[in-house]
Amino acid sequence: VKEPQAKYSGIKAPWFVLAAKQQLEEQRGVDSVKVGGWTVTTTLDLDKQAMAEDAVANGMAQVRRQGGDVAAFAAEDVTTGQMVALVGGTDFTNPDYGQFNYATTKLPPGSSFKPYDYTAMINNTTNSGGGSVLYDTQGPVDGYPCTNKARPQQGGNCLQDYDFRYPGPLTIRYALGGSRNVPAVKAMLIAGIDKTIQTAEKLGLKSGYKCYEPGDESLTKEAPCYASSAIGDGAFLRLDEHVHGYASLSRNGLNIPQTYILKITNSSNKVIDEWKPSKGTQAVRPEAAYIIDDILSDPNASYFPAGMKPHRYKGWKFGMKTGTTNDAKDGWMMGMSTKYAAGVWVGYHTRQRTLSGTMETMTLPIWRSFMQKAHDNETPVERVKPAGLQTLPAFVVRNNPGIGA
Repeated sequence: VKEPQAKYSGIKAPWFVLAAKQQLEEQRGVDSVKVGGWTVTTTLDLDKQAMAEDAVANGMAQVRRQGGDVAAFAAEDVTTGQMVALVGGTDFTNPDYGQFNYATTKLPPGSSFKPYDYTAMINNTTNSGGGSVLYDTQGPVDGYPCTNKARPQQGGNCLQDYDFRYPGPLTIRYALGGSRNVPAVKAMLIAGIDKTIQTAEKLGLKSGYKCYEPGDESLTKEAPCYASSAIGDGAFLRLDEHVHGYASLSRNGLNIPQTYILKITNSSNKVIDEWKPSKGTQAVRPEAAYIIDDILSDPNASYFPAGMKPHRYKGWKFGMKTGTTNDAKDGWMMGMSTKYAAGVWVGYHTRQRTLSGTMETMTLPIWRSFMQKAHDNETPVERVKPAGLQTLPAFVVRNNPGIGA
């Protein structure tokens, strides 16, 4: 990304090309890209790339209204692991930050990390499911002593929900669908912080989910992750790998290699490397992934208000999860169908400016535009229900656990 701007400014989908170059360097070493005469065929789908670029461009007016100036987007074909679209920013020719690829850099995910918390809990216990109950109550948990119940701005040290409400006992379905903070942290603690992070990494966060020393803006001094990482606070991941994690969930926990590259040939037209289908690795039990998929695609569990729920489209079921960092500098929307997984991030280019309003008003239009157009000419495919899945009586939630649930 630090190479001369002119080298990539005339290329279609320059950020995608840079991401493919990055993969080549990671797999074959930095010197490999200096070899002359290589032809690299990427997985780029020009139609999907156009959909992604249009969605980002059309969404930028709202992003700017709320104090941001940049967005990034990535999409993967769930059935193959091939990346089909990537937008790393909003203006590649911008001399200051245009070539910075936000889709492949480290960013804090906010609540978009929560599906991994519950996946890890279900995967590492024998008695957990969508109907299991966690208490959304204000009180001490690991990392939050809760000796002062005032709001954080007034010196409080309790774990807070975004709406400062505590509805009490909630099923995992409504805790995740409602993006509640307290149950998410408890889920991570039940599974274990390290096991939860390992689960996320096995599902697709190849570069890791890492925490860094306070004040380390360069993100070079790693530090232990604590329970706050359950809600995406103080920990970092890559957008494109985050999309891959959601794709693995959509495959019922099967992680097949993510790729930007289909084939590499040399100057003699000899094939140096070529993509082939992989059996993949079962990162988590299929039942655990299926339960999370089912929750994320359940409009009744979602806290989104009526009319804004994107979960159903022409026979498709879209799973989705929002994300907002505690300092409101990052907005996310992640999600998937059985065909495509996609994610969007919005913010300010230095990540030093707080965004106003709700993140969903910025991220939803971009994510929904791509997902709907990408599925318009596709035949809906139901997710395969694992044979080991049980259906049992669940706790009935009688008080409203969220805004639109």
